Amino acid sequence: MSTKKRVLVLGAGRVTGPLFDDLRKEKSVQVTVVNRGMPGLERAGKHCPGARLECVDVEKVPGRRDSLIAEHDLVISCLPPSLVHGVVLTCLAKKKNLVATNFCSPEQRQLHQQVVDADLIFLMDIGLRPGLDHMAAKQAIDGLKSRGGEITSYEVYTAAIPTPESANNPLKFKFSWCSEKALAKNVEPTGYMEDGKTTIVSSPVEVVHEVGQLRNFKEEFEAFYNHFDTSYLSLYGIENAHTLKIGSMRYKGFCAANVSLIKLGLYSTTPHKLLHEDADPFTWRNYMCYEFGLNENVSDELLESKVNERLAPGQIEVIRSLGLLGAGEVKKNGTPFKTLVQHLASRPDFQYNSTNRDMALMDIKVTGRFPDGHSESRKMELTVFGDAGDNSAISKAVGHCAATAAMMILNGEITLRGILAPVVPELYEPMLNNLQEKGIKFVSK
Repeated sequence: MSTKKRVLVLGAGRVTGPLFDDLRKEKSVQVTVVNRGMPGLERAGKHCPGARLECVDVEKVPGRRDSLIAEHDLVISCLPPSLVHGVVLTCLAKKKNLVATNFCSPEQRQLHQQVVDADLIFLMDIGLRPGLDHMAAKQAIDGLKSRGGEITSYEVYTAAIPTPESANNPLKFKFSWCSEKALAKNVEPTGYMEDGKTTIVSSPVEVVHEVGQLRNFKEEFEAFYNHFDTSYLSLYGIENAHTLKIGSMRYKGFCAANVSLIKLGLYSTTPHKLLHEDADPFTWRNYMCYEFGLNENVSDELLESKVNERLAPGQIEVIRSLGLLGAGEVKKNGTPFKTLVQHLASRPDFQYNSTNRDMALMDIKVTGRFPDGHSESRKMELTVFGDAGDNSAISKAVGHCAATAAMMILNGEITLRGILAPVVPELYEPMLNNLQEKGIKFVSK
């Protein structure tokens, strides 16, 4: 009887269901799952019966993490980015192969030669973005280059949003991951490069551009820039490109609503005396009255008129619908931003319930110029739907990618060594072919 390969999965969060579904089907694999909370382990156990379940906080007990890594043949990290580097170092020390779903940091890339010398494979950037974007982009880039083209432009936009019928709140957005981080990226400074000129964007949702209709949806979409990273140019071998745009797509109106929240000071990260945990209880109406210097007994009409003075036309209804002018008690959380996050995340219409579905969208455009002077563009579209009450679209994209990468390593299909990303044909071609069989398929336009 052949010895089973031992796979250690670190983290059993929301994106791991399909990963465990895929590993369960591999008869040659024995899975161990490590998570700091029992709910995640219980979900993992349902998706992968027979898996060994270990309740460990790897941040607080790194020694236990290291001993578990030493016991296994391959590690799959689904941990937050801040915890990945310790896993990388331990896998290197214990000589274990690794798959990681996060962006590979510059600090980790510096370990490339050490990983090569240890004859190891650390396959990083394995998920939706990063991951699937690398694969589809490089396939298109390499195709244009093989015909003599020079890449002049690369654009990628992604979305992790509810399906139209599930988008039932004023922002048409639900939290499928950390609510604070999901909102913070709306205002994190970023940028883009166009025609060789780099523009810095201090507040992304205030620089919105129309997308129009996508796929067969009747709804209108918009986009804003985020995660501007010029390292993509060297990673993809397109250093001479003069346009680089990376962003997110949302239903039309999302950006305007968030700009309204910004104008009302609700994205402020400065501590507010009313929001201190020891402050007296108050309502959202009270809070707005205070912010606008009004007596709490003013009429609703006067309060709304004052609030409306800061907003674009039609936005007062959004603020009203979010409960920010009503009698609901404010759950104080120190700063306006954290309090807003807590308020929205606690609303049922911002949570996915058993009847809701999400979807993951990705649009990529690569343009190349040829020696005769003409230019060509390759466009690729990805659409993945989640299952109501089960695996989300994001979990399918990330989980299937991670499982595919892991099995390629275990089956000896990868000859490369070192810190790797799926940007070479040896990696992206078989991965895209395998993922297509699992419903993760790009459509060329």
